[in-house]
Amino acid sequence: MLGEPLALIEQKLDTARELLTRAADGEPNGLGAYFNEHTLLLRNAVSYTEAGKPGIAADLFGEIISAGTLSHRDTGFFNARRAAALALSGEPDEAARVGAASAEVAQAVQSERTMRVLGEVLQTLSR
Repeated sequence: MLGEPLALIEQKLDTARELLTRAADGEPNGLGAYFNEHTLLLRNAVSYTEAGKPGIAADLFGEIISAGTLSHRDTGFFNARRAAALALSGEPDEAARVGAASAEVAQAVQSERTMRVLGEVLQTLSR
């Protein structure tokens, strides 16, 4: 994803979506057993962040989080990832608001992984 043109990245993401639609649902060891449309969108959001398109990533993270399908712990983690994308896209106030909500969850569930991401958000915001 790093350094590639956005059109190529989006082509690869579309290929992933196509493969997911062909995956057999209910097969215990198949792709569809773990991945679903929301999982793919979360992975896409991460890809957009890495590809230097954090605004798109923030929107995707927001879409998934607002769907209400994630666990409490995962909501906290992906809100941290959303805060990072917001900070990178020049939205410090919204990044701080989302990050603070994520920190509450991270403390409640003792998620070191989420706290690490929030540390990165703080570094981005301090710039």
